[in-house]
Amino acid sequence: MSENDLKIRRWIIALRMIGAAGTALFCALLAMTELRPEAVERAAQAFLKQQVEKEVRAVARVAGRFPEAAAALEKKYSGQRQTLKLAMKDDLPARIADEVARMCRLDCAGTDALREMAGSVIQSRIGELEHAQQQLGEWIQGSYLRTLNRLLADVRIFLICNAAAFLMLALLTHKKTARPRTVMVPATLLLMVSCAGGAMYLFGQDWFYTVLFGSYWGWGYGLSLGLVFAAGVDIAVNRGRVVDAAFASLGFLAPCA
Repeated sequence: MSENDLKIRRWIIALRMIGAAGTALFCALLAMTELRPEAVERAAQAFLKQQVEKEVRAVARVAGRFPEAAAALEKKYSGQRQTLKLAMKDDLPARIADEVARMCRLDCAGTDALREMAGSVIQSRIGELEHAQQQLGEWIQGSYLRTLNRLLADVRIFLICNAAAFLMLALLTHKKTARPRTVMVPATLLLMVSCAGGAMYLFGQDWFYTVLFGSYWGWGYGLSLGLVFAAGVDIAVNRGRVVDAAFASLGFLAPCA
């Protein structure tokens, strides 16, 4: 066995240990949320309330007590929602689509698609603002139960997806093969994708707005990990043929002429 092959095998063993440790860690955290839900909910509620009160005062720019700050922010979002509703009545999506179509020289079908897209985006924003108002109303009354349940459900999905990813890493590197290089590439990619996804989930989003608007990752987190991992393996092993074909099928995303 050459020295290079020996290094590859050592790296695979290290990946196997990382996979086993990661699986144990995320399974233990998941079990904690299931076996001791009261303790987890108390800790999460204390943290959530502290962060919400801090951020609401900062965003609303009100120096008074939390209920006054939350009420000011609720009034702000109510005004934004009414403005967007008036814009929908004034046919803003059609005007946006017509202007973009003129700049990009789109045909009628493209203009209609843009009009529907603009309308969907505005309606989605209106829904987010309505959700934020409802959340703020509950927080003003001191009710955090519904918010806490949704947050814990999303965290559990995150733990399940990461436990599955690290278990796959352990199983992938446990398999003996005469060509360890074929295992090293996807295993390393899986580790990188899992670590990057976890860091993005924990530190790459503003948790205040995530909780306020209810824009949780959900099972989309696991789907995102799977897609990025599959694309990475295709690029590394298959020279990106599948990725190229996928982007080629999205020809409507081509830049304006």
